[in-house]
Amino acid sequence: TTPTVLLPGEVTWYNLHHYEENGSLLSMGYYARRNFNAALEGLLYCIAEACSVVEKRDMALAAPYVMRVDGLVVGKDANNGGIGDGGIGDGGGGDNGGGRQHGNCKDGEASVGGLPLAYDPAAGEQWTAVCKYLLTNLKWLIAYAAKHVDR
Repeated sequence: TTPTVLLPGEVTWYNLHHYEENGSLLSMGYYARRNFNAALEGLLYCIAEACSVVEKRDMALAAPYVMRVDGLVVGKDANNGGIGDGGIGDGGGGDNGGGRQHGNCKDGEASVGGLPLAYDPAAGEQWTAVCKYLLTNLKWLIAYAAKHVDR
């Protein structure tokens, strides 16, 4: 069991991969998905926090897709209530055309581009889109860092 309070020097590991003894990567059970989703939220928080630093340094810049995690909201139109989250069908840069993506996320749920970050094997296209949005934001962050390496 994971302690609810971490003492100094204690570390909690969340793996961004899954492996079973029988070698099947497709049979990710509930507990494995829960831990994987916790790891994804940690990754999203790190990327969102780094984007937040960039956005504070240069107010004219913003990550292409809005990211929401643990009360942190960054990205284009993040201050406009998430209008233009960049998700599917809102005209904010999603290229899948059609489909409404707003309302897919519960309050407080980690999301990218208005889509929930949590892995759900039943939502393949949505999972692909959210990965694309997350990687696009990461690419934007890397491009900024490469251009401003001497700052």
